[in-house]
Amino acid sequence: MIDTPHEIGPAYREVLPLGAGGLVLARKEHLLSLFAPGGDLLHLDLEGRLHRAWIDGDSYQRGLDGRVRRVAIERGDAFRALAIEILPDGVAAPLLARVAGLVHAAATALPAHAPASLAGPLARARRWDPARYQDEGRLFATTYDPIPILPPDQNRALVLQLTSGCSWNRCTFCHLYRDATFSLKTPEALRAHIRSVLALVGRALPLRRGLFLGQANALVIAQDKLLPLLDVVREEMERVAAPRAFSTLAAFIDSFTRAKTEDELRALRERGLMSVALGLESGSAEVLAGLGKPAEAEAAIALAHVLRAAGIGLGIIVLAGAGGKKLGAEHLATTVETIAAMAPARGDRIYLSPLVVHPGSAYEARSGVLAPLTPAELAHEAEEFRTRLRTAGVTVPIALYDIRRFIY
Repeated sequence: MIDTPHEIGPAYREVLPLGAGGLVLARKEHLLSLFAPGGDLLHLDLEGRLHRAWIDGDSYQRGLDGRVRRVAIERGDAFRALAIEILPDGVAAPLLARVAGLVHAAATALPAHAPASLAGPLARARRWDPARYQDEGRLFATTYDPIPILPPDQNRALVLQLTSGCSWNRCTFCHLYRDATFSLKTPEALRAHIRSVLALVGRALPLRRGLFLGQANALVIAQDKLLPLLDVVREEMERVAAPRAFSTLAAFIDSFTRAKTEDELRALRERGLMSVALGLESGSAEVLAGLGKPAEAEAAIALAHVLRAAGIGLGIIVLAGAGGKKLGAEHLATTVETIAAMAPARGDRIYLSPLVVHPGSAYEARSGVLAPLTPAELAHEAEEFRTRLRTAGVTVPIALYDIRRFIY
């Protein structure tokens, strides 16, 4: 009997106890799992890299970008909450060393008759130590420009970067692309990028679902340049993957630069564009001016209706706390009014993203005037958004979107 809260359920097609030490090796279709006494559990991708782990009661996820996220349960007399953090490298390294130790113990106990479907991934996993994880982090940095954020529903997508940087790059609150120059890949450069991405991901490719077109706003590309790039994407993915797994595309979009027509959007829908995420941020012109974005409420409403006519789903991002104390009431009222006019329908969703004021940003200089919200006030405003949106008849899912918790 394994002393663990994790069950070896029917999703595991192979299960192999590893002797008297209490370790059990199991295989799902695309993951190798290692159960250990006391409740520890590792999920490794088929390249042998750590994918997820439960260690000493906490949950860990390692991103392809090399960062590790810890989720711990905080308990009090009257509450149970999740504490989520991205681990500094110095904290993540001992965790990865512990994972390597469990893998080594499993490999040592592996019987000679173990099937290749278990022995092969475990042998690859044994080659991963903290130093190799660091090396792969450097390889990631040569394969990708930074991937600072994705819409929450796209966290499992395979990112392909048609562009670098952000074509607008003037938002006072955003530091994500501040040092990057916006540029567009040629078809040849994109083909090389995709092949590098696929080599990096390797046998873990089946863990990804769909494609996300990056870096910040790839759909700003003129249609006559964008369509040939999408042809390259299709050709390269059809070489290595089941077409259905990567037949859907997603991307960010904005409503104030080089708007695409309904016919252009329909052409993108025919090539697989199923959803886009729009940084509405606020419905207030004054709040948007402080954020460094054009007043876009009317443009966002028009874009929502054109997207719906083209058959493309929409994620609407709202920046909770963007109005501070001074403009908070206006921010709430106008944003709810704008979203209601956008008439989000089935397949659409709303993301509430807490404003993060970065030191040295242009927004920080203005924040003294706006009086930024405390964490408790931010949480209250997010809940007020939920309540008012439901009262306004908006029924689509509403989810939290905290960029500080993102790993790829």
